[in-house]
Amino acid sequence: MGIRRRLLRELLNSLKYIRNLTEKQIRASLWRGETTLDDLELEPQQLQQLFHDSFPCGLEIKKATVKEVCVRIPWSQVMTKSIVVVAHNVEV
Repeated sequence: MGIRRRLLRELLNSLKYIRNLTEKQIRASLWRGETTLDDLELEPQQLQQLFHDSFPCGLEIKKATVKEVCVRIPWSQVMTKSIVVVAHNVEV
């Protein structure tokens, strides 16, 4: 599982929204299409830009964390079923 976690970590880090993601924070069963990310610290500047582009206002993000993010990808029905992403305990 080490190489899959490493590849997933590299992919997620390339998106620039998660700060200092480690392999220990990733639980994944890629064949079943299930991934869980634990205790995430998000990049405030990236979120700031995302919110500013969507909702231009005076919002300033200093810190953002997420206790758990669960992702479910229905590989066998990926063209007809939705990918589900659920975030638990989001603090901004």
